[in-house]
Amino acid sequence: MRSLTFALTIIIALIAAVGWWVYQQGIVVHEDETPIVQFAQEPELEPLEVLVIEQLAATVRVISCARGVCQTEAPAPAAAAVTDGSWWYFYEQRQNERGGSATVLIRRHTETGEEEEVMRETPLTSPRELFMSPHGDRLAFFLDNIDEPGKQLTELWVFDARQGGVRLVAEKLFVPDIRTRVRWNAVGSHLWFIADNGEQKEATDQLEVVIVDVDSPGAVVTLAGVDWRERLEKMTSAPSDIRLPDPAVALISSSLLRQPVLEIVSDDKIDRTTVRGTIPYLQWLQDDSLLYAVQDRAGFTFWRRANDTHRFVARRPGFLQSAHTTAGDEYVSFAVRGEGNVAPRILSLHIASGRVGEEALLNPSQAPLHVVQSTLLVDTNGASDTAVTTTLDDAELAAVLDEHLDTIAGEPVSPQRFTTTDSPNTVFVEFETESGVRRRILLTVRDAIFVEWIIRARYEPVNTTWRKVEGGGLADPTPVRRYEWEQELNQWVLKDTLAI
Repeated sequence: MRSLTFALTIIIALIAAVGWWVYQQGIVVHEDETPIVQFAQEPELEPLEVLVIEQLAATVRVISCARGVCQTEAPAPAAAAVTDGSWWYFYEQRQNERGGSATVLIRRHTETGEEEEVMRETPLTSPRELFMSPHGDRLAFFLDNIDEPGKQLTELWVFDARQGGVRLVAEKLFVPDIRTRVRWNAVGSHLWFIADNGEQKEATDQLEVVIVDVDSPGAVVTLAGVDWRERLEKMTSAPSDIRLPDPAVALISSSLLRQPVLEIVSDDKIDRTTVRGTIPYLQWLQDDSLLYAVQDRAGFTFWRRANDTHRFVARRPGFLQSAHTTAGDEYVSFAVRGEGNVAPRILSLHIASGRVGEEALLNPSQAPLHVVQSTLLVDTNGASDTAVTTTLDDAELAAVLDEHLDTIAGEPVSPQRFTTTDSPNTVFVEFETESGVRRRILLTVRDAIFVEWIIRARYEPVNTTWRKVEGGGLADPTPVRRYEWEQELNQWVLKDTLAI
C-alpha cells in the first residue's frame, strides 16, 4: 500500500512538473524589451484631448482633459446614458399622442441642454440598449418588434451623429440567439456579437460570430467552427476585439492552472499565450498588430503582437483602469491609479516609440474611470481658457485656499505661499504637511461658487528648487505675483511680482 501511495505521489509530482514547464514556455515575460520601431531621434509628443467617464455611485459624469487641464461636464441624465463628448444619449418615458407613455431615445447637448429625439416607440417597434462607437460618431441600438412579441424579433439600427438620421443595418434577429453584448470593432466600422445559428437544440447549439458592416448593411456569419460556448463567460467581463477583413477575434481565456491566456481565434487556428498577471486592455491596430496590456502587482506593461511575435512597448507603475487609441493608432491614452488615495492620472503612449507623456492629474477619487475618446488637438497654441467658469482675482483665489487647502491637499497642511500665473485661475501653491514634508502643486480653480478645482501638477523639493513629479506634459505657466502666509496676521501678504 505504501509503495502504491509513493508511486502515485511520484506520478503526480511529474505531471505537475511537466505542466509547470509547459506553462512557463507560453508565458510572456518582460525580458524582451526591443521596440518594434527604432527612432534616430525620439519624436515630440503631441497634445491630446481625452474624454473620461467617471462611474459614480448613482450616476456617471464626463471629464474632458486637454493640456494638463480637466473640466467636468454636466452629469449623465440617466444611469444608462452614453456620450460622445458633446451629446448625452439616453432613454426616457414620455407621453404619446394617445395619452399613454412611450420609450424615447433622446440626445441632449452637454453644454446647452438642447434636446433631439432620435427614435420613438410606436405600436409596432420599441428601441432598446445603446452601443457607442469607439470614436463617438455612431450610436447603435436594437429596435424590437413589439407588435408580435411572441416572435422575439429585433433589428439593429445605427444613428450617425455627423450626418444625422438613422438607418437599419441588420434585420430579423432572433433575440434568444444573441449570446453576447453587441460590440464595435476598434475603428467603428462594424458591429459584432456571438449568436446561436438556431438550427439545433439547445444542448448542442452551434455558436458563430455575426459581423455587421454599418456602411453596407447586412449580417455576415463567420468563425462557426469554434467552440464559443466555453468562451462566453469570459467575453462578458473581459476585453475582446475583432480584426477585419480577415476575421480573427482576440479574447481572454484561462489555462488549466487558471492563468490568463491571450487567445487569437481565426478560421484556421487558435493561438494561445499564457501571461503573468491579468489583461485589462487589448485592441487590434489598423496594421493588424495587437496592442494589449498585462497588469501585475508592480505595474503594467504594454505589449504589441505582430507576425506571431510579442514585443515590449512600455511599462508603467500603478493600476491600469482603461485605455483608448486615437484615430490612426498613433497614440493610446489611458487612466492610471496608484495605491491608496493617490490622485488618478491620464497618460498617453506614443505607440511606435514607446514614449509616455502626462496628460492630466485628476482629483482624488476611488470611482472607476473609463477612457472613451482620445483625439489629437488641432490647435496647439497655448493652454485653453475653457477650464474656468469665471476669472477670479487674487483675493478670491486666496479665499479659496483659506477655506479649502486641506481638502485640496488631501490632508491637514500649513500654508506657506502661493504664486499667481498668466494662466487664468492657476496658481502655484506651497505648503507643509503635519509630518514636516514640503509640497508644491499647480492648481486651477474652475469655480469658486461650487468650489471646483483641478491639480495640474505636483512637485517635490530638490535642494533649493522644485522638481515636477506628476502631471502636465506642457511647460509651466509664467509666475506673476507671489503671496506668503503671515501666521501672526492670519492672512496672505503680497511679497513681490514677476518672481517665484
